[in-house]
Amino acid sequence: MSAAKLEQIDSAAQVEVCQNLRRVVDSMPYAVMVLDASGKILHANDFCNRLFGKNSTEIEGDEWLRLFADPDHRRVKSAWRNLQKTGQSLILEVKVQREDESQRIIKLQINLLENESGKTEYLGHAEDVTIAYQLTDAAAENERRLAIMLEVMNEGVVLQDASGRIMLSNPAAEQILGLTNEQMYGRTSVDPRWRAIREDGSDYPGQDHPAMRSLATGQVLTGEIMGVHKPDGTLTWISINSVPLFDGKSKSPYAVVASFSDITELKNARDETQNRLNSLHLVQIELEMRQRELEEKNSQLRGMADTDVLTGLKNRRCLFERLRAEIALVERNGNPFSFVLFDVDFFKSINDSRGHMAGDEVLKRVAQALQACARVSDFVARYGGEEFAVILPQTSRAQAQQAVERMLSEVRRIHWEGKQVTASAGIAYHSGLGVSIDSLVEEADSALYRAKDLGRNQAVMAD
Repeated sequence: MSAAKLEQIDSAAQVEVCQNLRRVVDSMPYAVMVLDASGKILHANDFCNRLFGKNSTEIEGDEWLRLFADPDHRRVKSAWRNLQKTGQSLILEVKVQREDESQRIIKLQINLLENESGKTEYLGHAEDVTIAYQLTDAAAENERRLAIMLEVMNEGVVLQDASGRIMLSNPAAEQILGLTNEQMYGRTSVDPRWRAIREDGSDYPGQDHPAMRSLATGQVLTGEIMGVHKPDGTLTWISINSVPLFDGKSKSPYAVVASFSDITELKNARDETQNRLNSLHLVQIELEMRQRELEEKNSQLRGMADTDVLTGLKNRRCLFERLRAEIALVERNGNPFSFVLFDVDFFKSINDSRGHMAGDEVLKRVAQALQACARVSDFVARYGGEEFAVILPQTSRAQAQQAVERMLSEVRRIHWEGKQVTASAGIAYHSGLGVSIDSLVEEADSALYRAKDLGRNQAVMAD
C-alpha cells in the first residue's frame, strides 16, 4: 500500500475520531466549550447553547466574554486575563442574562489545554446551579420566617437532640421558664435543677418528661401538665406538647420539639373553681341532710296532726277525711262500706274508781284489740273519749256484722283488775247515693244507743 494511501486512511480515521469526540461532548449533561488563545469559541456543545440561550451559529466564532454582562463581565474578564498570564484555572460562579431576559446562575471553570502541536487552547465547562441557589435561598427564607415565628410566639419552644439536650429555645421559653437561652443550652430534662412536679404535687422525674418520652417511644404527646420552679422560687404551670423528629432513615427520632404555654393563671382559677365547687357540694350535702330532717319532722308533725296521742290510732279529723273518700268511692263505683261506732261500757265508773291513768290504759288496750281484728283495708280511729270508729270498706251487712262481732269478742278478752271490759257497737251500712258524713254518723250513733238500751256488750245494725 502506498504512503499516499496510508495518509488518506489516517486522515479519515482522525476525522472519525473528531466526530465521535464531538458527539460525546454534545451528549454531556453540562456546558462544554473550546476556546482559542484569544478567547474565541471554537466549539460549544448543545447544552452550552441552551444554557446561554443561543444557537451554535451565534456562539461559535464569537468572543466568549461577550456571553456575560456587567457586573459579572468585569469579574470574568479579570479572571480570564489572569488565566492567560499564569495558566491557573478560572473558577467562578456568575449570573448569565439570556436574550429571553431569564437569568441563570452557573458555576464556570476554564482550564489551559495544550495539544501536541503546541497550539494554546482552553477547555471550559459550566454547570447550571440556579435551582441549587433557589433551594438555598428558599431554605434561608424559610429559616428566616421560622425564626420570626419563634420570636413572636407566645408559646415556648425548645429543640432537644436525641440525648435530650436543649439545642435551641425561643424568647417565650426564656420568659416562661425564667432562664436565658445560654442557661438552657445543653441542659437535659433529667437535670435536677428543673425541680418539676406533677399536678398532685409529687415529683416529676426527668425521664418521664414529655420530650424524653417522645424520644423513647417516637410518639406525639399533647396536653401534658407540669409544674416548674423558676430560679426565683416561683411555681409556673405549663401545658406541654412534644413531637419527635425523624430523618426518614432511622426508626428512632434524632430530635424532639417541645412547645409549652403558661397556664398558671388558668390552673389557679380552675383549682379555685374546684375548691368552690367542693365547698358548694359540702353545703349541698348539709342542706340535703337538713331537708331530710325537716321532712322527717314534718312527717312526724303530720302524723301527730292525724294521730291520737294516747292510743296511736288516727284521730277524728283523719276519720272524716277517710269517710269523705269512701262516700265518693261509693257514688263513683257503687262499692258499699260500713261505718261502726264503738263505746266502752261503763267506762265512767273505771275512771271514777281507778283514776284517769287506769282509764287511759283501758282505752289503749281496747284500741289494740280493734286494730288486731282489722283488715289491711279497714280504718280504725279514736272518735273521742271512750268512743272508737271503724270503717269497713267493701262489706255487705252480714260481713260487717261478723267483723264487728269479732272485734267485740276481742275486747271481751280484756280484763282490768279482775273485771271484764266490754263494748257496745252501732253499725251504719251505706251502698247508694245521697248520704253525708253527718247522716252516716247519726245512723251509727243511733244504732249504738239502741245497743246500750238492749243491755250493752253487743252490736246493732242501723235500719
